[in-house]
Order: sequence, then structure tokens, then C-alpha cells
Amino acid sequence: MNVVAKSQKRQEPPDFSLLMARVESRLLAGEDNDQCRRLLARQDIIDHLSPEQQLEWSRLVQMAGDTESANRLLADLTHKAPRMIEAWRERAGLLCILDDRPMIKELLAEASKHLDPETCAELKALFRRNNYPAGDSSIDAASRPFEAYRDRRDMLDHFMACFAGREDCFARQWADKQSDKSGYTPVRRSMTVEDLEDHLSGRKTYGIYLLRKDARVHTAVIDADLAKAFRTNPPKKAGDIVRRDRAYLFSRIREISVEMGMSPVAEFSGGKGYHFWFLFESPIPAAKARQAAGAVIGRIEKDLEAFNLELFPKQDGFTGKGLGNLVKLPLGVHRLTGKQSFFTDCRDRSVDAQLRHLHRVRRSNGTKIKVASGSGAAVITHPASDEEDDAYPELYRLKRGCKPLGKIMAVCKTRQSLTFREEKVLLQTIGLLPRSRLLIHYLLSKTADYDPHLADSKLTRIRGTPMGCKRIHSLLGYEGPLCDLEKRNGYVHPLLLIPDYQPGGGQPSAKIENLTSAVENLKQAIVQVERFLK
Repeated sequence: MNVVAKSQKRQEPPDFSLLMARVESRLLAGEDNDQCRRLLARQDIIDHLSPEQQLEWSRLVQMAGDTESANRLLADLTHKAPRMIEAWRERAGLLCILDDRPMIKELLAEASKHLDPETCAELKALFRRNNYPAGDSSIDAASRPFEAYRDRRDMLDHFMACFAGREDCFARQWADKQSDKSGYTPVRRSMTVEDLEDHLSGRKTYGIYLLRKDARVHTAVIDADLAKAFRTNPPKKAGDIVRRDRAYLFSRIREISVEMGMSPVAEFSGGKGYHFWFLFESPIPAAKARQAAGAVIGRIEKDLEAFNLELFPKQDGFTGKGLGNLVKLPLGVHRLTGKQSFFTDCRDRSVDAQLRHLHRVRRSNGTKIKVASGSGAAVITHPASDEEDDAYPELYRLKRGCKPLGKIMAVCKTRQSLTFREEKVLLQTIGLLPRSRLLIHYLLSKTADYDPHLADSKLTRIRGTPMGCKRIHSLLGYEGPLCDLEKRNGYVHPLLLIPDYQPGGGQPSAKIENLTSAVENLKQAIVQVERFLK
């Protein structure tokens, strides 16, 4: 009994996904091409395909070498599902191959009735790219302004250059949601632009094996996953701990990387955390990439509570017949969670915007990467923070020496709001420094709900001594070790990190008493103006 008849008896919609997968594998292997063509021509199967399946079926027909039949299938599909943009794109590409100019003109006229101007422009740009003469008015009239298609191809090529892995193999992700498991199956050929389009559209999800056959890599990755304890049995105050750790993680990885001559690209992975990609202008030895990215991990992982860091690749070279580690390509859908990954520095989550963002990312020169070695290695200040650190040296010392305070400052820079406890810690430490008003306004001006008058009011109420380290750890639920500082007046507090700190140096009042105070108030006013302009 044939597949369709059997399905009709059960009165269930037929599922041809397994059949299509088998046909695809046979065509790729060059097996039973004649038998595959006969199967692909069966109208009784085609009539029961969904529009998405019919699109995939037309691609299999093309793979089998029957372009005329594929064109008829796509023409039927665009007629039945005129809003299915991918079918129009597929049909337009096929007509370019067939070089059927009358059909091209007919397609453009038909598309203009159903599709938006931008998509029509994309189709026209495709034909123009395939070298149709500018004198053909039916195509040329609307094609000149539309360089979008070419730009997209350039962006796709750039993406593949940035995330190039092993030359002869990549991997496809699978997921079984019932068992909550996922994994990858090797695809033993080079990745194509068409594969990338499938990945970006969410139809399929691919990963790359980072190690090339010569033991070099185009990229290294720090994988930051939420710790299991925060997923299965989250501790008290888990939400605030994760929020502070996330802000600190992003801030420190960027700062340390730039010190070393690298520029990471941060991506939400679509799963349990984030990927920080280190992209190199040309392939470098895996050992050097691992040393550089490993040095970044070494300087931050002990400060984190909510995230576990893992380095990829894990090998300096091949030791057996394996393919090495793989990582899911950015901007794809995680098959288990259904979430699409994205570059966190780009607010626009559309694929085109994300690809344009990648074009602006600077790839690292492998010969200029600086990896500190030995305890006497010089500390290179993060160039983007030079001005800030020169203007506010107290904050620089505190954020480097006190991890809880450093995490609160990192939260400020993400334009989030502080919790009552975080603000209390900030005020009862930095609020007791000689330049307290300037420093507090500078930090709070970066938060989401900054109110300068309210900040001044809170500053006037600060009294007493700096909050001790034990109290800070208790309020924030921080489990890290206390700072190794010499006690003064019987307890340890963060302000001891500042060599010339003297108790009683705060500025509880905004009153201008001398020239120094006037300058500080002017600086604070500039901070407020800058905040307003942003």
C-alpha cells in the first residue's frame, strides 16, 4: 500500500520529512538518481505536501537535475501561497539559471501584486546581479536603487569568513524535546551560502568544528553558561546575583580582551548563557588562541558565582581521528529551546541588522595579541577606560579591588536600576569619600532611573563609618572571599583600598565652600548635562 493511501485510511496528515531526508542523502551520495527522480515526480505525493514541504521538494527536484519540473512546482507554489517570500526567491533564482527572460518579466509582474516593494526590489536586484542588460526596461526600471541583495550576499560572505571552521565538515543540530536532549550530526562537506541561509532563517541549525586540519583556528570561544545551581535549585537572591554577575562578566571580558589586543563579539547563545567569540583576521595556531582566551578566563572566573566559563577549542591539535570541538553558529535557532541567538551589542534583533553589526566588528590580528606571563607582567589599562580612570581613580581602585562593588558599578553601566541594597552599599562606601558627590552622581547618572535631586537628598543623610566587607557580602549574598586588607578600627571595609583614605572626608552637603568644591560641582553638572543629551 502506498504512503498516501495508508495515511488517508488513518485520517492523519502524512509526514514526508523522513522520506525527503532519505532522498536528500541518496542524492548527495549520488545513489539511485533515476529512482529518486521517479519518486520526486509522483503527483500523488506532491498534492499532499504542505507549502513548506513543497518548497523543500522543489529543491530536491533541482538536486536531481530536473530544473523544468522544479520551476513548475515553484510556480504552482507561488500561486497557492503568494505570501511565501522564500518560494518567490527560490523561483527567481531558478529562472536565472534557466535564463528564461519572458518568465522573469512575468514573475516580476506577478510578484508586484502580492509582495511588498522591498521584496520585489530584492528580486529585481537578483536579476540585475545575474548580468541582465541595463537596457531591458522591464527589469531595469526598478532595479537601480536596490543594492540590498548584493549587500546581503557580501554580509553572508563576511559571516562565513569570520566563523570559518574545519574546511571539509560542519554539523547539524538535532533535538528531542521529550527527553530534553540535543546533539549534532556531522555533515561531511564544505558549508555553502545556502546552508547559511537555512541556518539564519531557522529552518536548520548548524555548528562548526573550530579546528582546521592544520591545527589552526579562525576563532576561539568563551562559553559562559548559567551554573547548574542557579537553574535547578536557585539560591536566595539568585536574580540579583545573576544580574550583577552578567554585567560584571560582560564588562570584564571586554576590558581584559582589549588590554590583550582582542575584541570579543558577545552573543546570547539561545540556550543557557552567552558565547564570547574572538575573531582573527587570519587563522592562528590553536595553542595561541587557547592561551589568549584562557588568560581572559583565568582573570575573571574566580570572581563569578552564577556563571561557569568554558574555553573552545579544548585541544591544541588533533590527537586521534576525531573532529575536535564544535560550537553552534551565531544567529541560529537552538533546536531544544526554540530561541534564536543574537549579538547582544545590537539592539535590532533582525538578521539583516545583526549581519550589519558583525561587519562593524574588528577582527584581531593574531601577531599582535599580548598574553601576560609571570607575576611581574605589566598591567595594560583598557584604552576605552583611560579617560574615566584618570578622572575617577577612586572608582578604578574600588572596582578592581572589591568584587561586590565592581559588580554594582558594572550594573550601573548597563543602564539598569539598582536595588535598594545595591544603592545602600554604594552610598555607604563611595558616599563617604572626599569627592562623594561627584562620584555618586557619575555612577547613578548611568542607571535607568537617575534623579539628581533625589541623589543629593540621599547624600545629605549619609553618616557614620564605611560599610564593612562582611556586611556588604551579607547584603548582596556574595559568596566570594573577603579582601585581604589590614583591619582599621577593628574591621575591614573597601575604602581601605584607597591609600590616602581618611575617615570623615565625605561631602554630605552640596554647599560650595571653596574653589575645589566649586570645580567638583561643575563636573557634576556636566555629568547631568551629558545624561540629558543621551
